[in-house]
Amino acid sequence: MSAIAENTPEQPATVRKHLGMLSIRNALLLVAVIGVWTSSWLKSRDVVRLNARIAPLLGKARELVVRDTEKFALIERDSGWKNSHEWSIYVPDGRYELCIATNGIEEEGFLNEGVQTKPIAPGMHLVRLDRLSKNEKGWLVRVECDGQEAFHLQQPSEWFDEHEMKHDGNQRISEVFPVDQPLELLRRRYVKRGKNAKDPDIVSKRGILLWVRPVTKLGDQSKLK
Repeated sequence: MSAIAENTPEQPATVRKHLGMLSIRNALLLVAVIGVWTSSWLKSRDVVRLNARIAPLLGKARELVVRDTEKFALIERDSGWKNSHEWSIYVPDGRYELCIATNGIEEEGFLNEGVQTKPIAPGMHLVRLDRLSKNEKGWLVRVECDGQEAFHLQQPSEWFDEHEMKHDGNQRISEVFPVDQPLELLRRRYVKRGKNAKDPDIVSKRGILLWVRPVTKLGDQSKLK
């Protein structure tokens, strides 16, 4: 009896000790769970952020695949800038020229007058157009081919109204085209909105038309409209 009596007072202290250890374990377990959850949440947030940063780069990383060396090939890339466009193009063997016009642009067809041209050699090319840049003389349109300036067009201030909308033709992502017809890179015309909902929009003939065309005879492009 005396042995039991001597041990009895120690039982509450032992229980309290075990309960304290259990509470510490639970707290550590809770901290570990919170840590794992926080780490997972931060990683998922980083993945979303990285995907958002990577997405614009995918267009730049895309490569042009030439499946038919006797035809044009074209892929539009992400230039990374609002007022710029980039294309990777393949030009087959033959005589071709890069062309640009900023006035007289119709919904379809190509121009023979008011056009600036520059020869473009067969092979792979990277063409970049910096669409609009305001300066003291008006608006500047620049085109580069393989990092070299191909066109430098100065337009008057009235050529473009910053309040006008942009009316684009069909944008080509990746296609193959026959060589006996012009290869259209960009067709853009400017649109002036009506003063109210009942007034029709006015599509002007001002804008940018950029294309590659075969050269049949020197100065003769009548068959390529």
